[in-house]
Amino acid sequence: MEHKKLTRFQNLILLGYMVLLIGCAVVVTLVVEKIESRFNLRWDLTNSQIYSIGDTTKEVLEKLDKDITIYTLYETGSEDRTISEILARYKQKSSYLKVVNVDPLESPFFTQQFETDDTKIEESSLVIQADDTKDFRVINAQDLYEWQLEEDQLYATGMIAEQRITSAIFSIEGGRQAAAYFVTGHGEMNVSEQYYLAKTLESDGYKVSPYDLVYNDTALTSDDCLLFLSPVKDLTDEEYKILQRFMDEGGKSVYLINPLTEELPNFNRLFGFYGLELEDNLIVETDSNNYLNSQIMIKPQMNKENPVLQSVIEADAGLVLPRCRGITSIEKENIKLDPILYSSESSYGKVNSYTETLDKETGDTEGPFLLGAAASNNQNDSKIVLLGSSDFVSTLENAKYEGNIALFMDSVTWASGKVNSVAIQPKSLVSAPLKIPSTAAGYRLMILVIIVMPVIILISGAFVWRRRLSR
Repeated sequence: MEHKKLTRFQNLILLGYMVLLIGCAVVVTLVVEKIESRFNLRWDLTNSQIYSIGDTTKEVLEKLDKDITIYTLYETGSEDRTISEILARYKQKSSYLKVVNVDPLESPFFTQQFETDDTKIEESSLVIQADDTKDFRVINAQDLYEWQLEEDQLYATGMIAEQRITSAIFSIEGGRQAAAYFVTGHGEMNVSEQYYLAKTLESDGYKVSPYDLVYNDTALTSDDCLLFLSPVKDLTDEEYKILQRFMDEGGKSVYLINPLTEELPNFNRLFGFYGLELEDNLIVETDSNNYLNSQIMIKPQMNKENPVLQSVIEADAGLVLPRCRGITSIEKENIKLDPILYSSESSYGKVNSYTETLDKETGDTEGPFLLGAAASNNQNDSKIVLLGSSDFVSTLENAKYEGNIALFMDSVTWASGKVNSVAIQPKSLVSAPLKIPSTAAGYRLMILVIIVMPVIILISGAFVWRRRLSR
């Protein structure tokens, strides 16, 4: 009887301890939650720091001095938790930022003030607006992620929300949005064909759209940058006059021109004002150290002092230019001309670009060749970048080389005069596979897992079994 009373008493004590521990756990949880809510304490434990904001963003937010509202367009209860967490970090870093969710079902006409005939705002998008000027930027939901097509299915492989949001805030805070126009009418790749480049430019804060030099409703300003991506036909006389006037008034332009085009006298006439001229050839490298896979997939020599190569140099990124033509340069009064890229001394230029052989033939010219240059006019502040290849970014396969896209973006940035460009690297959403550094390490790991660990378990089991028998 005494034993039963003791047992019952012990059970009550244990129950009391359990209630006390549960109570303490609840109190600790509430206190931690209160502290987290009060001081906005958050920890990002993801490998690629998906929820964190980087130093570039923090710098932009620290300099922010105007009220900006970020409108999210989620149905209540269907918010993108990743984007919401990222925006919470933004709000934490600047008192000038406000985040407001507008439910499209409850306020179906809210987005009309931001829409045009050509653009409709989708659900789950973001609208970032300055409270005073009402200047705004729209970021569509799908543009917050990088996508990859596999077996007719789209998969999100990277997070670019920080770059898009920070670029939008930066451009609103700075005033007028820089424009980059894809010129059409000469067989160029258009915006839809260059979706990857267009989205990269938009991520960096540019307004991107196609542009016809003759038929358009938008007047160019000296802050705008014209992009000629792989023209195969020459400018008409009327287009030349329009382009020349734009450049005389301080215009900015970037030209990526492949070999194997028809003659381009009006283009060369314009380039001549900057001491440049396209050569009619195809550059071939002979030293295997200077090309990749094919003799016309050139790994160019770089002028490391040129600001157009700043990102390429800093990132030590690979740069490959397929199918290049040479460029002739001469000194011109009032023109500052800076080479960007060269071929090697062992290269040669095939004068007959249409030949089926890459072997050196009679008439082919000796290298090295200038493959790209940046030039500015000291009197009117006009700028051009001329590169003797467009294939390095005109196909998605080549644009994936980090140095290639960096060269393109830095060319546009330098030409447009866009300072303090916001460059934030995407964050991977793909789990990295476990990589074994060498074959020997693989064998060691196999021996450890297949032999050593089972033997240790067997010995331990035998030891425990022996001890129990001896009791």
